[in-house]
Amino acid sequence: MKYALLLALMLFGFSSESIYGHELSADKNVGALMHIEPNDDPKVGILSTVWFDLVKKGGQKISLAECDCAFSLYKATARTPVVTPTLIEGTAEKSKSVLSAQVTFPERGTYRLVLSGKPKGKNIFNPFTLRWTVRASE
Repeated sequence: MKYALLLALMLFGFSSESIYGHELSADKNVGALMHIEPNDDPKVGILSTVWFDLVKKGGQKISLAECDCAFSLYKATARTPVVTPTLIEGTAEKSKSVLSAQVTFPERGTYRLVLSGKPKGKNIFNPFTLRWTVRASE
């Protein structure tokens, strides 16, 4: 319930500040809550799971079956991604259906996570690009 409320606030133009250790981002009629395991604190050289609770306005989930989605990890202001891992559909936190990917941050510093997508069907949602900034530590 708290995530639905937070996502609704984000979709209606409120700040994308970190809330409860998770990060919200929205673009057009799509928004997502992003989380990095463990504890939203990625460590250099250690495999982390990044998951996205992706929804369209109104709180309706978006699955991989409905979305041609791509996820890329960029170092700070770089134009070329460090990695573009495969997204899978799985579960997190009380069996919520989420999109996730495995990623290893290669060095200490600031990274941009970019999740983009377009609908596989007609009029499901608008194409979107969502961005988050995270810091990897040693």
